[in-house]
Amino acid sequence: MKKRPRPKNTAVLRGSLDADVRLAVRLLQQGEVVAVPTETVYGLGGLGLNPEALGKIYEAKDRPSHNPLILHVRNLEEALQLWDLSGCDEGVRQRINTLAAEFWPGPLTLVAPKAAHVPEAVTAGLKTLAIRVPSHPVMQRLLAALGEPLAAPSANTANRPSPTCAGHVLRTLNGRIAAVLDGGSSAGGLESTIIDARKSALTVLRLGAASPEILASALNAELATVPSGQSAHTPVAPAAPGQLAKHYSPAASRLVLMPPKALERAWPTGMPLMLRSQTFDRVARQLGPRPLNSLNFLMPDTPEQFGSRLYQVFYRIEALHLAEVGVEDLGDAKLGAAWWALQDRLLRAASERISSE
Repeated sequence: MKKRPRPKNTAVLRGSLDADVRLAVRLLQQGEVVAVPTETVYGLGGLGLNPEALGKIYEAKDRPSHNPLILHVRNLEEALQLWDLSGCDEGVRQRINTLAAEFWPGPLTLVAPKAAHVPEAVTAGLKTLAIRVPSHPVMQRLLAALGEPLAAPSANTANRPSPTCAGHVLRTLNGRIAAVLDGGSSAGGLESTIIDARKSALTVLRLGAASPEILASALNAELATVPSGQSAHTPVAPAAPGQLAKHYSPAASRLVLMPPKALERAWPTGMPLMLRSQTFDRVARQLGPRPLNSLNFLMPDTPEQFGSRLYQVFYRIEALHLAEVGVEDLGDAKLGAAWWALQDRLLRAASERISSE
């Protein structure tokens, strides 16, 4: 792909100002790439049906060409114009209608057969298309003014942590994209859940902010497939974003997933540790205070709050240039489905996982 000239600096636009939202729309209509806020993480927005704009997204992110994108639209009606359900049974339509009514707008992405006019640059050559309806008010205003689908993978370079504020976007993309539309911090902090709407049993392609158990309950369906919590792997041809084995990692930092005994061994060494508050309190009672100036990244004890803070901590680790950080292993499925997405992110971000004793 021919390299395009890049702006010297990325403009920061304010989502609270109508004039700045209109400017973001004009830039997008000109085929530029603009980072946009969503309730999950910031996305790297480009016209979803414009191959040149899609090429700029892949180039800015250094994203592998076999990794498909998600299109963002305002509502189910717009989504149905981008899928071709003519060859699907009535169950597919019913699942889409049920999930859209219950969870859109929100952090759920649905995969179904794509319509013929959707460029293969969106789907990485797949015959399926991933779509979601974001709930962030700035993103909703932007989509309404734009009047067409927006491709918006996470606004970071490939394999880095997803950004949850405009500052995170600039950390990796300043000078690579035209602008970032600042809509404040993302409330969710974790990417959307992706499911295959073609399957009668709930098939999860990417764990995310929407709980698989809640989705299965809404459909009155069994939970068929969930990405493994035992190990992160890359399929030969990813069916959805977020399936690469190495992903979400802070630059130049080695994350080591540690079970309880390994954390206790690391405690007196002063190694930087990222662990839940309740784990910190337990180990502190057992082993006493840590060495002076030890770095502790204390995480919330609920999965929702943990998720909203995860990438903030990853960017903090990156900013401090920490070579190695011990990270509490969440223990696969032992904590329940609400924690599965978080364990998935840790597995994909980690350089090493110490086995349980």
